[in-house]
Amino acid sequence: VQDSAFGTTSGFFATAAALRVDHELLRNVLLNAQVGYEQDDFVGVDAKSKILRYSAGGRYLVNRNLGLGLLVGRDNRSGSGSIALQTYNETRAMLSVVLQR
Repeated sequence: VQDSAFGTTSGFFATAAALRVDHELLRNVLLNAQVGYEQDDFVGVDAKSKILRYSAGGRYLVNRNLGLGLLVGRDNRSGSGSIALQTYNETRAMLSVVLQR
């Protein structure tokens, strides 16, 4: 159960599933890919939102304490129902510096 940003409904039920694969290409190069699906059912109104998510990324381990990462992801959202949910796509990228002990 999640809070809603719409004034006509108090919240929604989020049902989600995802599958992730990690692969060690080299000892210091780690790759990953993920795909997921989410359906949001809003309480008290006839509205649904469906989201298909997929991403891929990698991490380069400079040494045992420092790593550099890159992740690129995309969400495809579609909405239906009485509260006029918009259909849109979102692409994002994240660079990271990972410190570990």
